[in-house]
Amino acid sequence: MDSRDAANELPQRLAISLEAPVVGVMDRVLTAVKPYREFIVLIAALAGAGIGLHDYFITRLEVRVLNCRSLAQIQALESRMEMESLRPQVARALVMQPPPLTKAPLQNLTSEEQVAVEDYIQGQGIIKRNHSASNAIEEARARLKPGKCEALVKENKDT
Repeated sequence: MDSRDAANELPQRLAISLEAPVVGVMDRVLTAVKPYREFIVLIAALAGAGIGLHDYFITRLEVRVLNCRSLAQIQALESRMEMESLRPQVARALVMQPPPLTKAPLQNLTSEEQVAVEDYIQGQGIIKRNHSASNAIEEARARLKPGKCEALVKENKDT
């Protein structure tokens, strides 16, 4: 047998083995299931729809939790930036002495006294803004604790 005969014989063997009919367990299963195929298709479609709905709502919940965490981080960052920008003004406002109290209206005060009162009031406003920013940071940190955003999102499902 030379190499040409061996080369011709190999494709013939493969062709015979590929063309051989597959008769066995699979044919028997398909024959037994044939009367129930519509029912099986219906069950498969319902299962697919159920899985799709489940994934949709789970993904929606995860997006809301991610949104809650992102907003908390943004709030904390903005508040930190505001506190940093107010730091020099807060330092000045904290050392500022309140002007002496008088019963006279603001218009009757001298210009220096008016400026002192306005500066003091403005300084107190800056201190309040700084305190509000500090509170906002604490609120954001509380929302960033594990499970807190999940609880908030589950609590507010209608939003």
